[in-house]
Amino acid sequence: MLTIIVGIPTLNEGQTIERTTRLVDTGLTQLGLRAVIVNCDSGSRDGTVERFERVTTAYPKETLRPEGPRQGKGANLRRVAEYAAHAQADAVVFVDADVETLRPEWIPALAGPVLREGADYVSAAYQASQGGPLRHLLSRPVVYGLFGADIAQPTGGEIALSGRLARAIATMPMEDSDYGYGIDILIACEAVAAGLPFCAVDLGVKVHRARRWSTIDAIAVEVAESALRAYRRSPTRRGPSVRQPLRQPALASSVTPPHGAIADTGVLTERWRSEREQFAPMYARVLRPDVFETVQSETAVGIANEPWHQVIRQFALACRTDVYRPQELSAALMPLFLGRMAVFADEIAGTDPLELTERLNRDLDRCLAAA
Repeated sequence: MLTIIVGIPTLNEGQTIERTTRLVDTGLTQLGLRAVIVNCDSGSRDGTVERFERVTTAYPKETLRPEGPRQGKGANLRRVAEYAAHAQADAVVFVDADVETLRPEWIPALAGPVLREGADYVSAAYQASQGGPLRHLLSRPVVYGLFGADIAQPTGGEIALSGRLARAIATMPMEDSDYGYGIDILIACEAVAAGLPFCAVDLGVKVHRARRWSTIDAIAVEVAESALRAYRRSPTRRGPSVRQPLRQPALASSVTPPHGAIADTGVLTERWRSEREQFAPMYARVLRPDVFETVQSETAVGIANEPWHQVIRQFALACRTDVYRPQELSAALMPLFLGRMAVFADEIAGTDPLELTERLNRDLDRCLAAA
């Protein structure tokens, strides 16, 4: 029986996998427990697997590949969860392979609440990242508003699971988005829908490969689909209050201005204006008239935070009716997400980060009170 497994999902991470593996190995020595480092790879062609296997470590290593035709991050995490279930591991930690600021201390920090505090799901909280539009605008509001749990970062790559949650992930039904980037929020949703204890840990600064905001919707569409599907099949409904974590750092939700020109506001606004038209008939049926009028405005540069929360809530309610499939709703949500990101980029540029954080939190609370 293994105490802890550290999974490193990869696809063409040959430039960083060796360093990541060494840091994970050093982090495990701080725990001093039985462990194995697992790389699950979705068909890298840059020598990622070979470089992982040649790293000398104090702890044993295993190389896995997703079984069957499904590839992607979710397929990698699912395969590691299956391995953990077979090994009867007490805890599973996942870290992204491309994090430039990864430190050995992250491993015991993530595993500790599972091993010592009874947490089943542990997410990271970062004092600084690269803007975080996915977290602030989609993943946290979805989990917060629909499942009644305040998870600081439901789509972060650095998480820890208990053995029982890993076993649940290893056997749960999954669809296309879950095998891709929807896996992170799916795990968060499954944990809170089951009423499992959760918490967040402060990992400081996270720096990794930054994406232009105008390309994030390729990830966000899978995140939205997986979250909506989890909400649709879950009997759990948000109660009168939000479930709080066992512990959560004070700066867990702080807004960080993005580096460089990745928040390409002009592109976001142009895409929002052009792409929303194809979904206008659906918006007219799904959204309240006042919200529909807001998102269809020709003069607005994007969408403010409070109407955006109303959009999320009304899309989720539409998902419950079986009129639309989660895939349809998540695709229709993306132009509106682009519009919200456009305004968010301007807010970050012109507002004190702490003030903006407080404003985002107040908007979430008002959204819950009105739902």
